[in-house]
Amino acid sequence: MNKPDEKRKKKREYDKIRYLEKRDEILSKNRKHNKEYYLKNRDKILNHHKAYNKEYYIINRDEILAKTKKRQKDNRDVIKIREDIWRKNNIKRVRDNKREWNLLNNVNEKARQKRFALKTEVMRHYSNGTSSCKNCKANDLDALCLDHINNDGTEHRKTVGQGVYFWAKKNNFPPILQVLCWNCNFLKSRPKIITKNQRSDAKMKERTLKAYSPELKCNSCPETNPMVLTIDHVNGNGKNHRKSIAGGSAGFYRWLRFNNFPSGYQVMCLNCNCKREINRIRCSK
Repeated sequence: MNKPDEKRKKKREYDKIRYLEKRDEILSKNRKHNKEYYLKNRDKILNHHKAYNKEYYIINRDEILAKTKKRQKDNRDVIKIREDIWRKNNIKRVRDNKREWNLLNNVNEKARQKRFALKTEVMRHYSNGTSSCKNCKANDLDALCLDHINNDGTEHRKTVGQGVYFWAKKNNFPPILQVLCWNCNFLKSRPKIITKNQRSDAKMKERTLKAYSPELKCNSCPETNPMVLTIDHVNGNGKNHRKSIAGGSAGFYRWLRFNNFPSGYQVMCLNCNCKREINRIRCSK
C-alpha cells in the first residue's frame, strides 16, 4: 500500500473516531442548520418538491394508481378504521371542508332543486295535476305534505325512512297516500280531547293564543281555527328554546304564562309556521 492510501485510511479512521465522540453535537448542529435553511427557503423547497412529485406522477401514473388500488383493497378494514378515527378527532375540520366544497360546487342549491322537482312531481300525481290540498285546496307547495290515508305513517316511515317522496315514485305511486296541507293533516290525525289533562292543556293553549292575538287569528293568513294555531318564535330559535323547557307544548305554554307572556312571539297557523321555517333554512344555506 502506498503512502497516499495509508494517509486516506488513517484520516477515515480518525474522522470515524471523532464522529463517534461528538456524534450528538454534530447531529444537533446539522438539525439546526437544516431547520434554518428550510425556514429560509421554505417556498423554494416546497415548489421544487411539488414540481418533482407532479412530474413523477405523470410519468408513473398507471403504476401508482395500480399500487394504490391494491393497497386499498388489501387494507380496506385498516384504512376505514383510520379514516373513522381521523374524522372523529377532526370533526370541525371535516365539516368546514365539506361546507366549503358544497359552496364551491353549489351542491346545496342543486340538491334543493332536485328535492323540489321530486316533491312537485309526487304532489301533482296525487292531486290529479293541481298540487293542492285535498280538503282546503291550499296550493302553496311549501305548505303541502303527503298523508297516509290509513293513518299508518309512523310505521311506514320506520321501514322506508324519511324519503317518502322517493319511495312513492320508485313504487309507481301506490294509492295509500294523499296530499294535505299541514293544517288539514294535523286536524285529521289529532285525537279527540277526552281526558281532564287534555281539556286543561287546550284551555291553557287558548289563553296563551289570546294573549298574543285577541282575535285568535294567524299573523300571516286569515286562519282562525285555534286547533291549528301555534306560537311561533319571531327570532327563529324555537328548537333550542323548547329543549331548555320540559313538558313539550304544554310546558312551553305554561312557561309563557308564568313569564307574563314576554315579547318575541307571534301566533301563526301550522301552514305559515312551516313555510317560514322552510324559507329560513333555504336562506341559511
